[in-house]
Amino acid sequence: MAPRSLPARRAPGILAALLLLGGAGLRAQETVEGLYGAPSPRMAECRRVAQADLERRLAGTEASRARLPFGVRSAGELQDAALGFGFEVFTLSARALRARGGVEAALESAGIYRFAVLAGGRTVGLLTVATVEGRPKVVEVGSGALAGILDSLGRLHLGDGTSRLRFVRVPELHQDFLEVARSGAAPVYERITPPGKAITGTELRNLLP
Repeated sequence: MAPRSLPARRAPGILAALLLLGGAGLRAQETVEGLYGAPSPRMAECRRVAQADLERRLAGTEASRARLPFGVRSAGELQDAALGFGFEVFTLSARALRARGGVEAALESAGIYRFAVLAGGRTVGLLTVATVEGRPKVVEVGSGALAGILDSLGRLHLGDGTSRLRFVRVPELHQDFLEVARSGAAPVYERITPPGKAITGTELRNLLP
C-alpha cells in the first residue's frame, strides 16, 4: 500500500514564528536538533568550526560585536551567546528529479551545515559552514529571521509524530522548504521562504521544469 500523504496545512508566517521564540533555550535545542537529523562526524567537525568562529567574533570589542548581523538590539545581549541546534542543507533540482524520480530520492546534500546562535533565550542568527579549499569554514553570518522560523517550526513539530525534518533549498524556484516526515506517511514540504501552505512531494515536483 502506498504511504498516505499528510494533509497540507499552512506553515506559520514569519511574524507568528517569531512570536513563538520567547523562552527558547539550550534545553529545547538538543531535542530540536534531533528532529533535523542524527549527528554525524561531519556535523560535529563543522560545529567545532562554528563554535570557534563565534567565540572569536564575541571576543572582539563592543563596537565590533554591535556590528554582528544578529537579531539583537545591543551588543550586551550577546554576552551569553551560544550555539544551538544545527542542520544539514539539502538541495533539489530538476536534473536530480529526472534521474531519480521522487523528491525524497532526489534530495542531495549541499555539503553545507548551519547552526543557530542563541542569545538571551532567543534564536538570533545562523552561522553557515561550507567546505572551502578542502576545509570547513564559516562563510555566512546572520539570517536571524530564518533562524527563528526554523527554531519555531522545529519546536512546533516536537511531539506531533514527526520523525525527521530536512531543510531543502530549491535554487531553480528561489525557495526554501522544510521536509516534514512522519512514520507511515509520505513527507510534506512546508514553504519557508516565502512562507506558505505545505505541499506534497508531487506538488513540489510539478513546480520544477
